Amino acid sequence: MSQAFDSTAPRAHFELRAFAANHRSELVDRGRRFQADLISVSYRGARLRVPEPEVESALREGQDLVLNLRIARAEGATENVACLVRWMQGRDLGVDFSRPLPVGVADLQHWLDK
Repeated sequence: MSQAFDSTAPRAHFELRAFAANHRSELVDRGRRFQADLISVSYRGARLRVPEPEVESALREGQDLVLNLRIARAEGATENVACLVRWMQGRDLGVDFSRPLPVGVADLQHWLDK
């Protein structure tokens, strides 16, 4: 017996991410610049870790920032990215981009691996 497809049933949500190791990025808040280590990135957002406790206290959920991922091969596509701090946990934070990045996860991973 076959089952009919139910378009209203909840769907599993997953998102591909590129992972970074030892990749330093930059957060900008009204001209103040903070160093941040990139942990992972997708076309919609990123997870970062701030290395200094004083930076952690300068950031908050709901804050608008600009992120410079500093990925040389991206030819500017990952610089001056407007974002919003969605969550913070210790020195880790998650940001959502105001607009999706115009590059795919495979390209991001390839560039981060170089």
